[in-house]
Formats: sequence, C-alpha cells, structure tokens
Amino acid sequence: MITKHYVTPPRGIALKFEGIIDMKELYRQMKLWLEDKGYAKEDTIEKSYVEKIKPEGKQIEILWEGGKKISDYITYKVKVTFLFLNTSEVEVQRENVKIKLYKGNFQIFIVGIVEEGIGDEWESVGPFRRLYHNLIARRRTQDYINELYNKIYSFQDSIRKFLEIRT
Repeated sequence: MITKHYVTPPRGIALKFEGIIDMKELYRQMKLWLEDKGYAKEDTIEKSYVEKIKPEGKQIEILWEGGKKISDYITYKVKVTFLFLNTSEVEVQRENVKIKLYKGNFQIFIVGIVEEGIGDEWESVGPFRRLYHNLIARRRTQDYINELYNKIYSFQDSIRKFLEIRT
C-alpha cells in the first residue's frame, strides 16, 4: 500500500506573474534545477504540452512530473504545472540585441509528495510492514517530509529570484 504525504497543498504552491519574461530561459532554469537535484531527466520530465491559439493570445499548459527514489520504502514526487494565459511574443532591445520574450499572465504550480511503502516487496511482507512502519519508518518519514518541503520551497525561491531579476 502506498501512503502519500503532501508537503504542499494538493493543488500546489502557486507562483503568479503578469508581465514580460524570457519563457525559454525560465523553462531551462527550472528544468536544470530539477535535473541537478535528481528529480527529473531531460527526456522524461515533460508529460504533456498543450498550446491553444485564442483571440487574446496563446494559452499554454505544460505538465512536468519527476521523482527521486530515496530508499525501497520512500520516494519523492514533484509535479510542476505551467499555465500561461494570453501570451504573445514581444521583441525587446537588450544591449544592442533584439530578443524575443513573452508577455502574458504566467502561473506555475509546484506539488511535492513523499510516498512511503513503495514496491511490491513491501506488499508481500504483510504484518512486518506495519511493524517496520510503527517502529522505524514513522520517525524517519517526518524527516523526509521536512527535507522535501525545504527543497520544494527552495525551488520556488529560485523561480522567484529569476522572475525578479528578469522582469
């Protein structure tokens, strides 16, 4: 049996920004952070990408999912949902170079989950799983929850810093 412990609200912690951003660089920085921390790989992170053209601009929805196996019993899961509304490309002059940025309403939701009891081997041990959970894992689980909580909020801070520097 898998038990999920959300370290964020189930919908995720939200970052909302309206204005002009370098969406490609934001995307790259976030992906690098997740890869460097071991939560994702370049070729498996993106689960969906939907782009819709609307009269007021593009609407882009992206879902990333990643995870990190901590032990046979504990796994960290990270989900990132991007919702970009009314986006359009704009050209901006930076140091004698014109670059394409995006203008719109940008929302990012980050969800962190600690899953315990992963793996078929835990299902087959029956009452020993309960004994292990009650005597050993319960104390450790709270440490894992705190660790992922700190990492998720560190990730959020890095995104905020990016948006403040580049806006």
